[in-house]
Amino acid sequence: MNREYWRYKFAGQAMQGILSHPPHYLPDDFDGKDVASLSREYADALLAELDRTAPKPQPDADGWIAHRPGDAMPCDPLALVRVEFADGSRSMTAHVANSYHWTKRTEHPSANILAWKPADK
Repeated sequence: MNREYWRYKFAGQAMQGILSHPPHYLPDDFDGKDVASLSREYADALLAELDRTAPKPQPDADGWIAHRPGDAMPCDPLALVRVEFADGSRSMTAHVANSYHWTKRTEHPSANILAWKPADK
């Protein structure tokens, strides 16, 4: 999960929610700095809760973690990973995760990623 992307997205949504309240619901000394910091706090709290409750994928005996084509990138975009493609081939060397095409590929189905593992495993 790209944490910074989601942090900005959630903070923006929180900011919209805070600003959508009529002024008489907000404290008299409430200013734009309060909105921004409160929005970041809400976004960080939401990300922490998602991290806490998200299911953790279980690797097989060789360390490979199943991936469904079409699902989002399952790891940090800058993490070094190896992947297994639908045609059965595996990457020989590790690359950063965002160098792979993680979404479902209908034009080249054999290039869909079916499993991945961190490079250090």
